[in-house]
Amino acid sequence: MQSRYQHRREIAKMVMEAAAKDRSEQIELGMKLGQVGKIAPVALFVHYHAKLFELVGSGKLTQENLSKLHKENQEMSELMHRMHDQEMRRQ
Repeated sequence: MQSRYQHRREIAKMVMEAAAKDRSEQIELGMKLGQVGKIAPVALFVHYHAKLFELVGSGKLTQENLSKLHKENQEMSELMHRMHDQEMRRQ
């Protein structure tokens, strides 16, 4: 039982590290291109990498599933932007 929780913690740590590295690289690229304001929130990177790890771990990483993940992440990004815009209007 304890090894199961340890495994989950290790996966969560790998997901967070991959997401942080990916976001950092996107920020660096954005700075080079002058588009820093367009970098997605860290939660979006975590979502993407968590789902990607699930697909890889289950052996279900296919072109179709990767396409679905990309679409899901796009929808989540749009939702986050709408929520941010609503919050800004309230202030």
